[in-house]
Amino acid sequence: MDRPADEERPHRHCHDSATKQRRVLVKKETQIGTRDGWSSNLVWTQCKPCVECFNQSTPEFDPSSSSTYTALPCSSTLCSDLPSSKCTSDKCGYTYTYGDSSSTQGVLAAETFTLAKTKLPDIAFGCGDTNEGDGFTQGAGRLGLGRGPLSLVSQLGLNKFSYCLTSLDDTSKSPLLLSSLATISESAAAASSVQTTPLIRNPSQPSFYYVNLKGLAVGSTHITLPSSAFAVQDDGTGGVIVDSGTSITYLELRSSSQ
Repeated sequence: MDRPADEERPHRHCHDSATKQRRVLVKKETQIGTRDGWSSNLVWTQCKPCVECFNQSTPEFDPSSSSTYTALPCSSTLCSDLPSSKCTSDKCGYTYTYGDSSSTQGVLAAETFTLAKTKLPDIAFGCGDTNEGDGFTQGAGRLGLGRGPLSLVSQLGLNKFSYCLTSLDDTSKSPLLLSSLATISESAAAASSVQTTPLIRNPSQPSFYYVNLKGLAVGSTHITLPSSAFAVQDDGTGGVIVDSGTSITYLELRSSSQ
């Protein structure tokens, strides 16, 4: 799961991306295959020198080979946005743990990213030297796409993105579309019978993408549930989120037993 472990758990409606990856380019054209995460924010990759790293198909990023790499200071605003941080020699150290107990630890830094042919300076990312988790081995890190300030889309100030992820074994590319490129025209939507639903914000869990789940059906049988079963409550609990980093859909026991 791509949700930090210290965040409260709502219901999940999940998009399976357990066997997918996308590519991001950074300075020196070091190619990094990363897994995406809608419900996590931190962008990170494995960095040299590694203390404890998992095997990856591409070389680990070497900060010493980049003229645009900068370790962020503890006074950085983004450092304070981390769930857990530690100041060492005025460098912002981080520990980021996910719901399945996988984790990354290292230094929060800034670097020039290259998406397609566009260079994006000063993108904050985690330069991880201690990384653990079975789910990481199909990439070299995580591309956080949540609504929090550390995610890639938030740092770029974008309110739209879309992607089509191919199978990990597929040789075709998995495009990530940002900003206006992610817009679906009315004619294209009509031609392909695209259906949409609004994404809801929960002030108590601002990083998550919530949807308004109206009901459930098993085959042709609709399950009778009260309208409040999946609603975000006044205290911020409840609700249903879309999570691309979890491979199953699960419901709270109270809802599933009604």
